[in-house]
Amino acid sequence: MIGMEKRSLLAIRIRGTINVSQRVEDTLRMLRIDRNNYATLLDDRSDYAGMLQRAKDWITWGEPDQETIKIILEKRGEAPGGVKLSEEYLKELGFEGFSQLAEKLHSCELDINKLNGVKPCTAASWTSTSLMASSLSSGSTPQRRGSRGVLNVPTVTRVSSGTEEEQ
Repeated sequence: MIGMEKRSLLAIRIRGTINVSQRVEDTLRMLRIDRNNYATLLDDRSDYAGMLQRAKDWITWGEPDQETIKIILEKRGEAPGGVKLSEEYLKELGFEGFSQLAEKLHSCELDINKLNGVKPCTAASWTSTSLMASSLSSGSTPQRRGSRGVLNVPTVTRVSSGTEEEQ
């Protein structure tokens, strides 16, 4: 990769542990995505490329933009003690805020593992919100969420008088 700049990759585990070979399970653990719906930031080293290829049936990955990294850090970033990542903690680490940290992670100037106490992987629960929004905008029934059942979304029907009524 002489003359080429590194790219950051976002890997998300999309399948559970049923029928996973020991080699793939170890690979997922080394990628730090050993639970379903977990996400982690990686760079595009050939080592990671081989690991991603081995686990391709259980994960998805792609190149995130800077704004996506910033949103993930704001919504799901964890500082030491399991508390939410805050602007104050980032200032203690020497960053101006989430935007500067996202920029450095996106350009691979900084590895998320090198940040003192910041968890390198996060639960990717933003997908359930986007699924709900897309199902409501299309007018279809809400998406199912595994063993939790159907989302509790009120349905709206039209009454002949022209008013809306909640069922």
